Amino acid sequence: MLGINRLFHPCQLQKGEFFVRSGFMADSIGFVVSGLQPSAFSIETLEDTVLLCIRYSDWEKLLEGVLCWNIVARKVIEKIYIMKQLRERELLLEDAESRYLHFMEQYPSLHQRLKQHYIASYLGISPVSLSRIRKKMRHY
Repeated sequence: MLGINRLFHPCQLQKGEFFVRSGFMADSIGFVVSGLQPSAFSIETLEDTVLLCIRYSDWEKLLEGVLCWNIVARKVIEKIYIMKQLRERELLLEDAESRYLHFMEQYPSLHQRLKQHYIASYLGISPVSLSRIRKKMRHY
């Protein structure tokens, strides 16, 4: 059996560093232990971040050699798929105000940790629209 402790290693990135840049091939997989990483194309940290990293080639060997890791991988993929479907549904079927309310329910402390233009980008709206929504909600 492959030694898990030898395959996974902690990676620390400072705010503003890239885990992977657009146009470059990543050779590792990173599981976020703490921090924020929102982008699907370039992954730039928005705060100091700790990852648990494994080289992709080692990940493949682990999946080939240990059945329980296939189960873990399947569970991770299922969770990512469900998150992707929910995100697409929100973007396609809900208005901006509803998307903002869901964001606040799902991530109650992030609005204090993120700049507003990141939240607006995540919601698929302009920062000005987000400002209007927040102002409107303060009046309720």
